[in-house]
Amino acid sequence: MIKRIIKWIRNAVITFLGLIFLYLFIALQLTIFPANEDYKPPTSGIAIYIVSNNVHTDFVLPVHTSLKDWGKDFPIAGFNYVDSTFKYISFGWGDKEFYLNTPTWSDFKLDIAVKALFFSSASLMHIIYLKNSPEENDLSKKILITKEQYRILINYLEHSFIKDKNGKYVPINVPFKSSNENYYESGKSYNFINTCNNWTNQGIKLMGIKTATWAPFDRCILYHF
Repeated sequence: MIKRIIKWIRNAVITFLGLIFLYLFIALQLTIFPANEDYKPPTSGIAIYIVSNNVHTDFVLPVHTSLKDWGKDFPIAGFNYVDSTFKYISFGWGDKEFYLNTPTWSDFKLDIAVKALFFSSASLMHIIYLKNSPEENDLSKKILITKEQYRILINYLEHSFIKDKNGKYVPINVPFKSSNENYYESGKSYNFINTCNNWTNQGIKLMGIKTATWAPFDRCILYHF
């Protein structure tokens, strides 16, 4: 009986490690062989940013352009200590329970992370106002896009939110949030295939920009910029 249990545990561990290896191998292959491989970036246009915190990627956009005024969708009066000097706005998407129960990495809980990865779960949108454009570095990449590409991105972002009967985005009350951020309900489902980074990657792909075919990790995206 004990030998059977040991054998079962050994096989389970081998299978689990094999699945992790397969996941990483597929991610690598679908990063190296990208979508929109023949894309030629414009020499001028609207500057947006893809920014990572070493785990999670966000879109950072100008608050005001001729195509969109995000300040109308997210009035600065709804953010503490945000004023008209804040010129950029960040959009991120992710697992709702992980965001709300892991305000810092010191709050990390394995059961929440496992649930986020292996079970389809509710999600949210994370909005941050920024005074200045992000500094370009290994984790922050500037991209020039055309007006048509920006229209595609606007549509993608708008459809990542849930709206109430008045067409307004639905806020989530988060007591630990910073003075320049808010959280909103999203109708998309989070899982190990559709991760926060793949959400960013999907927006990039829709604009026709060269990027990973599938991007469960931030480096899958940053590799192409």
